[in-house]
Amino acid sequence: MVDKKEFPEAAKVAQDFTADLATLRDDIAKLTGTVSQLLRSRAAGAGGRVYNSYAETVDHLGDRAAEARDQLGSIGHDVEARIERNPLSAILVAALAGLLLGLFSRAL
Repeated sequence: MVDKKEFPEAAKVAQDFTADLATLRDDIAKLTGTVSQLLRSRAAGAGGRVYNSYAETVDHLGDRAAEARDQLGSIGHDVEARIERNPLSAILVAALAGLLLGLFSRAL
């Protein structure tokens, strides 16, 4: 331990060092809090962007599915109309398709 009477300057330097160290600790604590708050806000912002992208994707896929469903319904109506107009052709096409599927299934 330093004798304050013999080395008054050393005692003042030690006291200044202790004060500076306490200030440094406070600054580090404040910096840690600021960085934590910044990371939390960035994570919340990123989470919001991910959720918005997810919602947009779900909406887009729902729209595309509805369009596909409408197109399939339209194709189904067209096929029914063709079958009603040409039933013999429909029977021949179905028989040919069955024959081809039977040949392919034997080849495998």
